[in-house]
Amino acid sequence: MRTPGALTARYAVLVNVHRLRMHEVLDLTPRQVHELYFHPRDRDGAIQLPEGAGDEPADRTARLAQLIALGPALGVPPEQIEELKRRLGAVTDGDTGPTA
Repeated sequence: MRTPGALTARYAVLVNVHRLRMHEVLDLTPRQVHELYFHPRDRDGAIQLPEGAGDEPADRTARLAQLIALGPALGVPPEQIEELKRRLGAVTDGDTGPTA
């Protein structure tokens, strides 16, 4: 359980270290704060990525699946997640979408 002091300290880090304004902090969900701003870092402050996490998926299907997985953590609205799922279904069914 987080104490009021711990919450205040997190807000202070968001404002002083990450240079967010208070209205920007208030727009974040607790999950966004935890997963994005307090993601594990190395000794030098660089974000620690799981092995292979920095590699961009090669195909469209994998990229859409990755967006669907990350969407909730990034605050993507549920209706946009559903649209991504619809597009992923179209890709896996062989429809590559409109062509130029």
